[in-house]
Amino acid sequence: MEYTLFSNEESCKKVVAFVNRKIYYLAPYEEMISLAKEVLREYRDIEIIHGLLSQGLQKAMELERRGMADVFIARGGTANLLKSQGIKSPIVEMQISIFDVIRAAMEARQVDQRIGLVGFPGMFCQLDVVEATLNVTFEVLPLQVEEDIEGAFDLIQQKQMNVLVGGVICCKEAAHRGIPSFLIKTGKEAILSAGLEALRLSEIKRREESENQQIHAIMDCANEGIMTVDPQGRVAICNRAAAEIIGLKPYEIIGRSASEFSDHNVIQEVMKSKQMKLGMMTKMNQAQVLTNHVPILLGEEVAGVVSTFQNVTKILEYEEMIREELRPRSNAARYTFDDITGNSQIIRQTMEKARKYARSDASVLILGESGTGKEMMAQAIHQKSRHREGPFVAVNCAALPATLLESELFGYEEGAFTGARKGGQKGLFCQADGGTIFLDEISEIPPNLQMQLLRVLQEKEVRPVGGSRLQPVKVRVIAASNRDLKTMAREGHFRQDLYYRLNVLHLQLPPLRHRLEDMKALLTAMEKKRSSRTVTGPSLTERLSSGAIRRLKDYDWPGNIRELENMVERLLLYAPQDSEIDDQLLSLVMETPQVASHALSSSEMIQLTGTLKDMERQIICTVLEREGGSATQAAKRLGTSRTNIWRSVKENQEGVLHE
Repeated sequence: MEYTLFSNEESCKKVVAFVNRKIYYLAPYEEMISLAKEVLREYRDIEIIHGLLSQGLQKAMELERRGMADVFIARGGTANLLKSQGIKSPIVEMQISIFDVIRAAMEARQVDQRIGLVGFPGMFCQLDVVEATLNVTFEVLPLQVEEDIEGAFDLIQQKQMNVLVGGVICCKEAAHRGIPSFLIKTGKEAILSAGLEALRLSEIKRREESENQQIHAIMDCANEGIMTVDPQGRVAICNRAAAEIIGLKPYEIIGRSASEFSDHNVIQEVMKSKQMKLGMMTKMNQAQVLTNHVPILLGEEVAGVVSTFQNVTKILEYEEMIREELRPRSNAARYTFDDITGNSQIIRQTMEKARKYARSDASVLILGESGTGKEMMAQAIHQKSRHREGPFVAVNCAALPATLLESELFGYEEGAFTGARKGGQKGLFCQADGGTIFLDEISEIPPNLQMQLLRVLQEKEVRPVGGSRLQPVKVRVIAASNRDLKTMAREGHFRQDLYYRLNVLHLQLPPLRHRLEDMKALLTAMEKKRSSRTVTGPSLTERLSSGAIRRLKDYDWPGNIRELENMVERLLLYAPQDSEIDDQLLSLVMETPQVASHALSSSEMIQLTGTLKDMERQIICTVLEREGGSATQAAKRLGTSRTNIWRSVKENQEGVLHE
């Protein structure tokens, strides 16, 4: 198991070494160095150096220590030595082919047909074939380590061998003792094959290390502590955030037992059960942390555990930031009944009912589709009520996480939880004391808070989180939802007792499609509010063509008033000043574009007869006639060119053309 820690300084060093790394070819003799340089001259990432056995090992260890080696290439005893001495970089062993042995044996045969072969494993390939081919006999004297050479030559003298073949070390010792010998040389094919294999391994290694560097950088940037534990219970990986929480340096944690920093029993249980443990509270270096433990599974085997943890104090600080961000910036209502546009019967009836409700202190439940103006109506009711001098506090119950909603609504006392603000905090009910609280999206309040809200409505008092004293509040409650609360209550998704407590006064806001007669007044009011024009001219409603008006009325308006406001905003940008707004332009600015602009409406459909060419001419002539003979307008309407219009009319000799 390799243990890892992360730091910016170390990452920089690794990147520099990564760029400078090469493949090192450890050639055992000068002739091979020259040959390898010739064969591999095109591959700049491969550097050929002299390196034989222990000398080659020392060079390899130094290169690896300095982080300069990607892959090593070596042959015979040098390759064996690198592997046995723990070189971590990949090692490509040059294979000695049967042809290399044959070439050396043919030279040795000139001296004697009985040949001694001295070398390391990997040099003895298909000797029986060579013996049969060359009519020679091999006496094999294998070497395991460099020091075996002395014993091998003692045997050679005992057996009275007259000629030898082998590697560099064999030939050197033979020359020293006066015995004829011939070097088994590596051919070009083997050198090229080893070089290509080393390049392949280097590419794989670099790709893996690049991916690991990215993962390390991501982990080091994480705000939560991340620590992995191996099957023996030791810390294998530790990011900077984890070290800060534990209170030690990463190198002081890596390799030590995880039981020193985390709950040993929990980690063992996760390894045994192969099941994750989430949301557990524990202590690390006197810090209260929230931890998650997840098993690392390789198939069916557990390869360790990933533990993530966050300082609870930090979590609560983030929650406080969220509260500040979502807390209403103003507790004043802006809209009155005069700001609600419309003169249709249904809106007049709705506003008449709302004005009556304003005179009461009872709870009001406003229901309506999204975009129908529920908060505007709630503000208008507040402005007409006897609470108008008090605050108007609006809260979107769907925007606040369930974990924060309780303390936001009811407040909390100092010391209620770690990270609680000194002196505590007033809840929104207390902030709305003497005025109105508007609970938008009331259907999204979780069940446990529904019970607490019911008690507040019944008892007119709140208990802050962490507090023991009840605080009386005098608040008018107006709730709103775009969902059918009655059905939700009947199906058990919303408390029935809370529903009836909120639904003392009921107000249903009509969707825009049920009050289309208000469209003109709404468009006028929206244009007046948004238009920045300083010159006088026809209004939007005066510029609408009959087709555009029909399209506005035929549309379903799922977004209601809010969608209409968005359309007006775009229309003021797209529509040329004082020009007519037709249904084609309107389709560009509506949220659901209609049919293509060159299509004919249902009232413009014609009866087509004859061939396809005849029908094409009929369509062109009909559109041309309806466009007053303008080829330009007809071409634009049909999505074709003026040339096609002219050609069709000329062939048909019908219609009158202008331009």
